[in-house]
Amino acid sequence: MKSPTTYSLAQAARECALDPKTLAKRLAAAGIPTNGGRRFSLAEIVRGFSHRQELDEARTREQRAKADLAEMHRAQQMGTLGSLADLREIMADYWTRSRVAIESADFLSDTQKRKTSAMLNAIKLDESGS
Repeated sequence: MKSPTTYSLAQAARECALDPKTLAKRLAAAGIPTNGGRRFSLAEIVRGFSHRQELDEARTREQRAKADLAEMHRAQQMGTLGSLADLREIMADYWTRSRVAIESADFLSDTQKRKTSAMLNAIKLDESGS
């Protein structure tokens, strides 16, 4: 059985179209030692090469989270951000007022009032955050 092919840092960098120093940094960031004239397996090269993408994705997630927090903080300072409890209270008041308006509407028949109330009761607040 043939032993697995290994690559020098220069060979691996050439195959990946990278500068050897760049590949060495990526390998080191992925926890792969790059000391001396060490040779690298294909699996190590792929881990080092793809580690950059994982870092970029993590950095993007972090930037989005920071932007979301900053937006929420700004909205909170402007008084336009409320809690879920506040929303529940506002919606409960809205539904109560709507039911009263429906029940007192002279232009609606009793059947129309029941149907409209049933539709209003069917509305659910999505608290999943999505």
